[in-house]
Amino acid sequence: MSLFTELWLPGGDGHRFYTRTYAASTPKAALLFVHGFAEHVERYDDFLSQWPQRGITVFAFDLRGFGRTALDAAHRSPDSAYGKTNWRLQLADVDWWAQHLLKENANVPIFLMGNSLGGELVLAFACQKGPSAPAHTISKISGVIAGSPLLGLVHPPWRITLWLGGQLAKILPDVLIPTSIPNENFSRDPAITKAIDTDNLRMPKGSLRGISDMLEAYKGLLRTGWKDWPKHLPVLLTHGSGDKVNTLQATEEFYQRIDADDKNLIVYPEAYHDLVHETDGIAERSTEQYISWVEAHVQR
Repeated sequence: MSLFTELWLPGGDGHRFYTRTYAASTPKAALLFVHGFAEHVERYDDFLSQWPQRGITVFAFDLRGFGRTALDAAHRSPDSAYGKTNWRLQLADVDWWAQHLLKENANVPIFLMGNSLGGELVLAFACQKGPSAPAHTISKISGVIAGSPLLGLVHPPWRITLWLGGQLAKILPDVLIPTSIPNENFSRDPAITKAIDTDNLRMPKGSLRGISDMLEAYKGLLRTGWKDWPKHLPVLLTHGSGDKVNTLQATEEFYQRIDADDKNLIVYPEAYHDLVHETDGIAERSTEQYISWVEAHVQR
């Protein structure tokens, strides 16, 4: 049985977020979980509820512009709308909730984990550099996990489409456009495809600004962003070789390029994009490997 506490909490700029905390009775670590594009935390309930059983508290939130944070008319911020977001705010939100987790769990190690877009976000968060980078927060993170991270698309849009989208985003940033990824490309489990088909909190859409920023950010990570990975920050990357959404090749390139003392890449043969909802025991194996990796780094 899943046990969690749900709260509506203000972010750094006062924006209201739907949050869930899966609390361990005696935590030895805490994890900030960041979901993927057009998703919401409820999709990961079965996965996240397993962590407290191993003594790890999980804090998760519906991203700005998605899930209940965008769609719950009774609780959301007045200016909230589906897809309304941008990269700068998303990184600031990760920093804010990481700081929240650090305050709430001051005596245990803190880890970040993201899936797909969330994976891109946590990697980019750790690679920030310069006077505006949240160095204080990053220095207190004990490890980062990125599952099927968005570092490259299997079917990327044409360059002219990207350019036009970027130009339009300057004029009409919050206009929604559809995405064209078939739901059956996320998992080989027909039950998961059916659940996505009927999910009222998930829409295959995004704003011009949100999508443009997201695509520019992963290109930046692979061009030069990887150079700023903190050498002493452990990282675990996972990907399925059958992923039809994000490319395994880009994840392998990022892994090979970063100079990290402790880095690991796990590839699941034939697995699709959504590893924790995959078939053939992959959901169970990936969950165990994620939790075990955190446990191993708690003991250091």
